Amino acid sequence: MTNVSITAQVSKSHLINGEYHRLYQDDLGGYDYTLFRTPSEILLEVNLRNGRLLLARLSELSDPSSTTIHCKSIESHRLDLEIECSIGLYRIHVQLHGGESVFIHYTMHLEPKNHLTKLPNNPEVLILEDQNYKIPPEGTTYHMQKQLRSGACFTDFGQKSKGTLLYFQDLSSLNKYAEHTQQSLSDVVSMQWPELGLSLPQSDQRAIQKGERYKLCHAYLIFEPTQPKDSIAMSRRYIRGLASIYEQLERPAIRTLPLPRYAHYALQGLVRTHGCWQQVEENAYLNAYLNDYETPPESMVQLAVLTPLVLHSTLERSNHAQQVIGSLTAGLSNFFDPILKAFVRWIPNKEHHLDHSEEQKKPRVMDSWYLQHPLIQLASLLEAKHLDADLENKFYQSLRFCIKVAHHFEYNWPIFYDLDTLEIIKEEAQPGQGGEKDVAGMYAYLMLKAYTLSGKKIYLTEAKRAAKTLFRFGFDLIYQSNNTAYAAEALLQLWVLTKEKKYLDYSELCLGNLLRNTGIWQRAYGNSKEYPTFFCLYPLTDAPYSAVFEEQETLASFHRYLRMAHTEKAPVAEDLQALMAEYTYYASCRLAYYLPSLLPKDILATRVKTGYLDAELWMPIEDLGDGWEAVGQVGQEVYGAGFLFQLIRYHYLSLDDTSSCCYIGYPYIEIDRKDQQVKIQVLGSSDYGCIVQVYGMKSNACTITLKDGSHYDLTKDNNRLKIKGAQEITIKWKS
Repeated sequence: MTNVSITAQVSKSHLINGEYHRLYQDDLGGYDYTLFRTPSEILLEVNLRNGRLLLARLSELSDPSSTTIHCKSIESHRLDLEIECSIGLYRIHVQLHGGESVFIHYTMHLEPKNHLTKLPNNPEVLILEDQNYKIPPEGTTYHMQKQLRSGACFTDFGQKSKGTLLYFQDLSSLNKYAEHTQQSLSDVVSMQWPELGLSLPQSDQRAIQKGERYKLCHAYLIFEPTQPKDSIAMSRRYIRGLASIYEQLERPAIRTLPLPRYAHYALQGLVRTHGCWQQVEENAYLNAYLNDYETPPESMVQLAVLTPLVLHSTLERSNHAQQVIGSLTAGLSNFFDPILKAFVRWIPNKEHHLDHSEEQKKPRVMDSWYLQHPLIQLASLLEAKHLDADLENKFYQSLRFCIKVAHHFEYNWPIFYDLDTLEIIKEEAQPGQGGEKDVAGMYAYLMLKAYTLSGKKIYLTEAKRAAKTLFRFGFDLIYQSNNTAYAAEALLQLWVLTKEKKYLDYSELCLGNLLRNTGIWQRAYGNSKEYPTFFCLYPLTDAPYSAVFEEQETLASFHRYLRMAHTEKAPVAEDLQALMAEYTYYASCRLAYYLPSLLPKDILATRVKTGYLDAELWMPIEDLGDGWEAVGQVGQEVYGAGFLFQLIRYHYLSLDDTSSCCYIGYPYIEIDRKDQQVKIQVLGSSDYGCIVQVYGMKSNACTITLKDGSHYDLTKDNNRLKIKGAQEITIKWKS
């Protein structure tokens, strides 16, 4: 179904009727392109060689009679335009690159002569048939901006014409406009066949200012003439295009933070703050949210903090850590339901206190991923030899129940079901969207953990059966980001065990789903000016905010994934590895800003959905949403406290037995350690780089030697170095 806008109809009529002047015309390796001036706009037309034209509307001419245009070609296939009109001065820059595909980059600036509350129509991209300018049959839109995610659209051209088009709007460039007009950049990029592009929101009260310079469009377009054969190839096409655009983006500088110190503050807060805990009989349990006494203790909440704390080698020996570890470990067995013979979500002897305020806050109701997640954490604790024989036995009993549930649902997990009868209470999140699609991958990850621990092939068989059910979802696989990350890991491990290509293919497809659920731009308007947001990940496909728990779990998964891929020589696409490493780099320096202690008090929510928000407590808020909304509206996540322990575990390398350590922005593998020397393999891509920073040096020098033999001395006053990824480095220090 097509619905052509009036603007598009006018553009077509001008071209059909010959009402234009050619400003420039050239050939780009077989792709003809023309720059037109019509009575109402500036248009760029590109012949895509697949029976289609790409028509990019670069600017409207609001008053053609008083408009002057200067167009010049600066270099090969680069055009600069200056348009002087009654509104102000427009500057448009267009750069085209050709070959087998077409890469187009264009920007538009405006310097208004007066304050403006209403802009001319925004630039749009029109997909039309060749010289007749007829609307072609509708293609398939595979991806489109959702809320605050990247400003991207990805489409093909339908069954009768080959090729794909990726459109990416660098939303970071539009922050000044959003700030001055107090408008959001959520959902500003969309597609309604045959049109796609940017539509800036406008304000009747807030104006862009006279004499200021605003970037109102910063677009990238990639056309590829072939048609991918399936969803795996289509996802790879998208990631390849995204990676080539990412390389062109102006990426923000990062600011490293003393996370080990913050982790000590968080531990102190956990021990000393009564609102973090509730007592059930003889045991103390963590609340999900600060001061949330209405909700019974949850197994996921306890293990979300316990597991990263136990596995975090430098902090877990402290007195505060031992207090928390001791309390949480002591209460774990009370989540075991003796009738089901399984660990469950709510502590059984208090679940009757659930207030029915939400669909899942009812006795005997299970949210599918909550069955798997605690067992995954218990498996990690068993690997670390932290649990006793009784808990180990309960873990394996729980696996039997988990397998029973998986068989009942044929690995197609609903949203909610009854624990006793397995009756489905809520099958889908929204009609037609399916249930918790990626939980089958999470289940496969759990089964592979059990296989590693026990050596029993039944668990490997279960993992394979569950993984097979993921193969049908394609671009629509993700339910919850951390679940999808577990699925990607499980599929990679199945490739390692079997060397069957299908597992690697679908592992990469999971990663593509995750990267499409990120916001690769810096949100710097309103409250968002106060914290970094570049390359943030959203917990669900329809979540309006990024969330600390799902981000830190995905970060940990990416580390494990890249380590496994390197160790096992898995041929994972280099573009994927580069983007994964970049995500971990930005996240490692960004996640601390979920802590209200690092944020201005006036941007914090005064009323929260659950519990209470204590701005002085080193405990993360759940949500960072749009810049025009208060921060932390959902609540203060006690179960999110584990993010600091995760970050230190994966990004901080201990240098000696004292307090000295080294922050490494990319995932890495420790190769060899000797007295006062450690050799590591930094992962990621050599096309990008990360910061290495040394903390707590008692001597005055630390030397870093790179793969090429160059070496750098770091001191207390100059303690950081930018290095490239995908290389071996050696760190030496003096005691």
